[in-house]
Amino acid sequence: MINQNSSSPVDGDSNYVLEGDVYRNAYAFRRSYQLMERMFRIYIYEEGEPPLFHTGPCKDIYSMEGIFINLMETNDRFRTRDPDRAHVYYLPFSVVTILDTLFDPIIRDKAVLGRIIGGYLRLISSKYPYWNRSLGADHFMLSCHDWGPRATWYVQQLYFTSIRVLCNANTSEHYNPEKDASFPEINLKTGEIEGFTGGLPAANRTVLAFFAGSAHGKIRPAFLKHWMEKDEDLRVYNNLPEGISYTDMMKKSRCCICPSGWEVTSPRIVEAIYAECVPVLIS
Repeated sequence: MINQNSSSPVDGDSNYVLEGDVYRNAYAFRRSYQLMERMFRIYIYEEGEPPLFHTGPCKDIYSMEGIFINLMETNDRFRTRDPDRAHVYYLPFSVVTILDTLFDPIIRDKAVLGRIIGGYLRLISSKYPYWNRSLGADHFMLSCHDWGPRATWYVQQLYFTSIRVLCNANTSEHYNPEKDASFPEINLKTGEIEGFTGGLPAANRTVLAFFAGSAHGKIRPAFLKHWMEKDEDLRVYNNLPEGISYTDMMKKSRCCICPSGWEVTSPRIVEAIYAECVPVLIS
């Protein structure tokens, strides 16, 4: 339960109360969170040249790679310039940019990921003591590309030991919830994150349920065949008709249907939550 007059659990408001069975000790969790926001520090390695390092896409489906790198490097709230004060160490490479820049769609040499990332880690481990000190356990990388998990295959410690922050949090592709972290994938058309949330009040949402997407995977073809153009209250499309906005449809729908495709890396669930449209998962 959150006091509506309190903007954050770390603002010192004694009326802020955490409740629920999810907490073993709600007071200890809150106190730990307060200390984390006050003390947690991240060191970002400065080695590496753009565009493969220190930058990434800030638009479209893989935008979170670039947005995260930019926010980390321009906001000093958690960043420290002293590696001896850091709790974790960020490896600022972009899997998306490596593939866009160096991957040949004809030759399809996936090992290019291993050459770039492996070379970078050899540089880091030979110049600094921190990687070898923990065998990479306190280092993390982030990727929203489908090949994010694959990118770590080529360096054993990065794959088995380091923290991998992935939008493709798929255990069938070796995402490890004991050490890895999931990250929401968001499709930013313009690269701006302002004005991305909200929608019509519930009473003004005229559409019961909405879905628009391609028919890949095992579930979507059957779902589209059963529901497309069958019910006025269920707006189900394979290709969104011209003149209809995907974002606007989410913001005026009560439920947003999220049938699984081939992968778990989809911005649809996150977009539904941001549009205050109830996500209905079919899997």
